[in-house]
Amino acid sequence: EKEDTTYIITSYLNKEELFEKKPELKTRKVFLVDCLKISMETLKRPIPNTPMLGALMKVSGMLEIEAFKEAFKKVLGKKLTQEVIDANMLAIQRAYEEVQ
Repeated sequence: EKEDTTYIITSYLNKEELFEKKPELKTRKVFLVDCLKISMETLKRPIPNTPMLGALMKVSGMLEIEAFKEAFKKVLGKKLTQEVIDANMLAIQRAYEEVQ
């Protein structure tokens, strides 16, 4: 583990609660988002990896969120229904907005 490691953790805990359980994370760069909750509310299934992508885009700054969502649609648009694509877009957007 490098000293400058950034953690994006999916959890229902807030940072204070997380740091109580894992005090070693207090000195690390930690971002939290409840990807399981977001996926259950948007996708109706426990698929936390989809919202985690939105959190990753926010924290890393790799891509603007709209550019990422367009690329995601291009890749999966041929395989998924519009309803499923829309739910995925909502999950990604919510995690992007909710990560702290």
